[in-house]
Amino acid sequence: MTEKTHLRKCTVFPFHPWDLADRKKHGVMLWVPQTIEELVKEAAEHLDFPGGSCVLSEDAGKIIDADMISDGQKLYLINQTQ
Repeated sequence: MTEKTHLRKCTVFPFHPWDLADRKKHGVMLWVPQTIEELVKEAAEHLDFPGGSCVLSEDAGKIIDADMISDGQKLYLINQTQ
């Protein structure tokens, strides 16, 4: 990111939002990049979760565009087959 005029951050967790048993796993706070693909890649690297392929909102909605992410939003990185 070269321009820091309107940065947004998010916290990404490595589990499905409805998986209560995984709630003890830590997440990672990241700046929201330009694309979802960049977010998935960066989150997967930081969380050591190479199978991560999809980002969900707290209500399990699939995020398809980085512009849909609100500042401070909690997101969940999952393997799309979950």
